[in-house]
Amino acid sequence: MNCALDSPSPIHPFAYRVHTHKLGLVVSGYKIDHSTGFFEEIGKGNPQWPQAFYPIKKNITIDPKDYLAAQCTFTTTNFDKETKIGQTAGDEMCNLYLMFYTASRDPEDHYLTCGDEALPEISSHLPNDSDIPLPRNITLEEHAKGHHSSTGISLDHHAESEMKVLNLLYLYSNGIIN
Repeated sequence: MNCALDSPSPIHPFAYRVHTHKLGLVVSGYKIDHSTGFFEEIGKGNPQWPQAFYPIKKNITIDPKDYLAAQCTFTTTNFDKETKIGQTAGDEMCNLYLMFYTASRDPEDHYLTCGDEALPEISSHLPNDSDIPLPRNITLEEHAKGHHSSTGISLDHHAESEMKVLNLLYLYSNGIIN
């Protein structure tokens, strides 16, 4: 999927979350600069790992004329049922969520969606490694297994602290707290 950022002001993403159902291998998200056509990775994740927002490791600004793109890669190896896109656990889906802040105070500017393919040529020029799964992470895989059989998981202390700091910085910079 890809689309132009439908926002009157730049957005600054600081965390991302990927989501598919059981067939998803990797979800990749990109900013495409409107003036250069340069692809900048926003985030790449394994949708089978814990469903959490992960910090974006660099400062990214997405301008109103820039494009956003996401790609989901699935596997049907050892899976012999027909798969349809949909909202139930028996269906499949492809989601990339971004947490961001913007200078705008208008609540309408804080809920943006992209679900179509505005420019097919963007999809045909995604970086070559966009569909390559991330290296295995035993810790996250074990957390994900536990998540499916328990009431939930928590972020590690470092990630949790980082998210709290980001949220406080956002609240402070927008005059919500002093």
